[in-house]
Amino acid sequence: MPLHTQDLLAQSNIRSLTDDDFPTAAALVRASFTRYIAPGWSTTAGESFNAEVTSDLFGQLAAAGAYSIGSFQGELLQGVLVMPTPTRLRMLFVNPARIKQGIGRRLWQQARKHLAEHHPDVQTVELNASPYAYGFYRQLGFVPLSREYQHLGSRTTRMACWLPAERFGAVL
Repeated sequence: MPLHTQDLLAQSNIRSLTDDDFPTAAALVRASFTRYIAPGWSTTAGESFNAEVTSDLFGQLAAAGAYSIGSFQGELLQGVLVMPTPTRLRMLFVNPARIKQGIGRRLWQQARKHLAEHHPDVQTVELNASPYAYGFYRQLGFVPLSREYQHLGSRTTRMACWLPAERFGAVL
């Protein structure tokens, strides 16, 4: 009998990524990117992104002090969130088999909690959203700062989340 989404979330835990997690995290990001985002990008841009997302990249981000967490079901990595600075969300990817099960939302909620505890002065977090992820980020409270634009074959919209908005009830 398949587990329901609520059961899967109850069995998952969110923790910091370790060196041992980096290869799996890179593979998860590439798989999700290839399935959902790459079809809207040029072939060259997609290949460039996938070539950049490696275990070494996660190691470099960790060495630079990035906030990197994963959602795990048992030992299986189901989602990844990386913030190189407290004001920039660089990656939020979920295993393609687990999309729309609340994993991305839970990762963002954990990041907000981390920011409130460790960086209470941070008011706004920015990101570049693909057309595929735009609606998801809107649901999390991000709003567009730009129209969609293309850069070197990628398609993105610059977005920001004003963190105090949630306190005032302005989050969707």
